[in-house]
Amino acid sequence: MVLAGIDAFSARLQARMAELPTTMRRIAIYFDHNRAEVMSRSANELAHAARTSDATIIRTAKALGYSGLPQLKRTLADLMTETSPAEGFSQTAKASNADARRAAVQILALQKRQIDELDSDAQLENLMAVATKLHAARRIVLFGIGPTAHIVGYLSHLLARHGRETALLDTAGSALADQLLGLRQGDTVLAFSYGRTYPEVEAVMNEAAVVGVPIILVTDKASARKARNMEMVVEVPRGEARGMALHGSTMVWGETLVVALSLMDAPAATASLNRLSRLRKTLASN
Repeated sequence: MVLAGIDAFSARLQARMAELPTTMRRIAIYFDHNRAEVMSRSANELAHAARTSDATIIRTAKALGYSGLPQLKRTLADLMTETSPAEGFSQTAKASNADARRAAVQILALQKRQIDELDSDAQLENLMAVATKLHAARRIVLFGIGPTAHIVGYLSHLLARHGRETALLDTAGSALADQLLGLRQGDTVLAFSYGRTYPEVEAVMNEAAVVGVPIILVTDKASARKARNMEMVVEVPRGEARGMALHGSTMVWGETLVVALSLMDAPAATASLNRLSRLRKTLASN
């Protein structure tokens, strides 16, 4: 909820700021200006970034009226899903003091941190598990709406080039019903969904259950705990530039998945790419 141009978290900070000691006041401001980092990092990591102790991080969260850092994180995650695009942009501008260069530095640093999170043994194992399940599918059906629709469209394009049969579920509202008619046994749905569960997500889950089609959900940490009836849930961090959604890490994860899938059936990928080259030459000669 937005209160007088600021959200409930900022309003809470303003109401309690005068009561806080100087160090806690500085940490509270850090929380407000670095929400994505607060949501994704441990108390120890936040302490290192904010040049304080992990005990101070936890005490500041409690001084703001939360039971601890986990509750503060959940509050920020809920606010992220409620933020409109205009509000998100306004928050990003505020965090950078409306300075384009400073915003660029902040966003590049955030994108790098998100991509670094993907570079772990656990994330690699999850990605390979997804690739293995999709490799066994007769057809890969990609779901994403809103800005994510462009991402799944791009990934579908790459997969088709590399010899995979694909289909898209990328429309909102009643138009999605027509696309869902095409679901059939042998499909596996790779669904990208961040934030709150939209009616379209529920519709895909319900129809997949009726047809007997497994779903692999790609989402963020805040939404993963709400997932149900999924073959597999993979947490891929989505950057938040103080409110603006950033999809760089999702793109990197998706492109890496395409490479893995292509190498699982290299002959088919090579044959498809050779065919693409032949078709291009034919068109270029006309």
